[in-house]
Amino acid sequence: MNNVSEWLPGIAAMANVHPLFVHFPIALLSAFVAVEAGASLLRREDWRAAASALLYLGTVGAMAAVTAGWLAAQSVPHSDAVHDILERHEYFGFSVLTLALLLSIWRLWRGARFGRFERGCHFLFALLMAGIMTVGADLGGLMVYGHGVGVSVVRVDPENHHHHNAPDSHEHSHD
Repeated sequence: MNNVSEWLPGIAAMANVHPLFVHFPIALLSAFVAVEAGASLLRREDWRAAASALLYLGTVGAMAAVTAGWLAAQSVPHSDAVHDILERHEYFGFSVLTLALLLSIWRLWRGARFGRFERGCHFLFALLMAGIMTVGADLGGLMVYGHGVGVSVVRVDPENHHHHNAPDSHEHSHD
């Protein structure tokens, strides 16, 4: 195997690398919010340390995803109708990155000196970040799955196509 297209054909077929990075901040920052909530409810300082690590890793992931997304937006063909969705998606991505950076800096600066009120404010901003991230991810999904941005058209031979009868069935039908 000499090149990427032979050993990673899916990556070679991608229009850009944004999809490789975008799932990391979504998972890590969502996990940060969940672990931070658990730490507060159960009063577990060891969980707070884990939440901090998730926040910092999620912030680095957001930097990569936003950078890759910005580069993708410059190169991926899209219609005028999609352009508005793309701009809102971009705005939400930058907003998530900004909030993640602010939360990370705030947490690094204050460390274990968070008071109850400050911790509550930090968590409210984390919830805001998670909400914005959800809307941004939904817009990304709408562009890909609703408008086909960044993906190839699936061509199906009407004489020989494949579908599954039921989600849990291992039987296949060829019509």
